[in-house]
Amino acid sequence: MARGGVSRRGWAEANGLVEVAPTVEDVKRIVVFAEKVREKGGGVVCRCGAGMSRAAGAGVVCLGVWLGKGSEEECVSKVREIRRGAVPHLGVVRFADELLGREGKLVGAVMRR
Repeated sequence: MARGGVSRRGWAEANGLVEVAPTVEDVKRIVVFAEKVREKGGGVVCRCGAGMSRAAGAGVVCLGVWLGKGSEEECVSKVREIRRGAVPHLGVVRFADELLGREGKLVGAVMRR
């Protein structure tokens, strides 16, 4: 529930918005973006409606690209340190886990935290 007892979906519908689940193509775009940012030595700010799920998931993806294999726990810890209470979107993280060849380690890090 969000926004005074109204579900996220209910709020979106009441405001003329349609929520669509993230796709593997969406996550591929995040990975490509993170690689380009890394090449240029930049940073990124992720934002979604509440900054708790999809943006947190995108943050985990970016950190996963930047920090490399073996950093899965650190990726999730950093996102949760920056955004207390964040629950990275498992769909986003699952796609990233597969795309980045993490063998379930990104998902596992989210589930343990």
